[in-house]
Amino acid sequence: MWRMILGQAFFQVVINLLLLNHGLEIFHLPVTKHGVAVLRTMVFNSFVFLQVFNQINCRRIQPNEFNVFANIHNDTGFLLVQVFIVASQYLIITYGGIAFSTVPLNGVQWVGTLFIGMLSLPVGLAIRMLPDLSACFGLESANSPAQQHLPEVSTARMRIEASVKDVQRAVKFFGAIRNAQQTSQARKVDDDLSNNFLGEDPCLSPTTRASTLPSGLTTAAPTVPVSTSSSWTKVKAAVNNSNNNSNNKD
Repeated sequence: MWRMILGQAFFQVVINLLLLNHGLEIFHLPVTKHGVAVLRTMVFNSFVFLQVFNQINCRRIQPNEFNVFANIHNDTGFLLVQVFIVASQYLIITYGGIAFSTVPLNGVQWVGTLFIGMLSLPVGLAIRMLPDLSACFGLESANSPAQQHLPEVSTARMRIEASVKDVQRAVKFFGAIRNAQQTSQARKVDDDLSNNFLGEDPCLSPTTRASTLPSGLTTAAPTVPVSTSSSWTKVKAAVNNSNNNSNNKD
């Protein structure tokens, strides 16, 4: 990859300097203000097309991959980006005017700048054929796994691990639901046992009834249900007898 970066950078710098200094003679432009404006527009257009075709080079980054057009018809996103760039460039050149300091180009000038941009493809092919001198500069070889961006595990292994994680998350989710249901049922049982132990005394609030339970009582032993009506009848009768006895003494 470093060879492609350095090689393309050197090539594009040389092309742009050559066009800026000798572009008038190369394109047979007049030495006038308008001719200079046309030359600058052509240099700008050539630079953009150099990037467009270099993007095609970058579709294959390995040194032994020479067919940069492989499966390009299936790369819809890449093609849409390229169409957008070219269309935007046409609008900028044709209608940019003062905003972009450009002037419209004729058909021959468009073909010339397009041809200059296409030179990135053979230059990229030549760079791929250069010997690998990474070891001379203390860099990793282009054939190393790090440079080839090879995954540490296979795609099938990654899919299996992802499926296992999905199953684990599902088990945890349903386990949490089951624990919540069990906790709710346990609380309901405790409430029922508390009511049976204390009876339905209207004078005692739920908090008071809970505080009267023996400490550490979570699951009480089976108890005999207390008849609420009979208990309160006996209490009332005892109170009435006590009041009658006090009145008789008076």
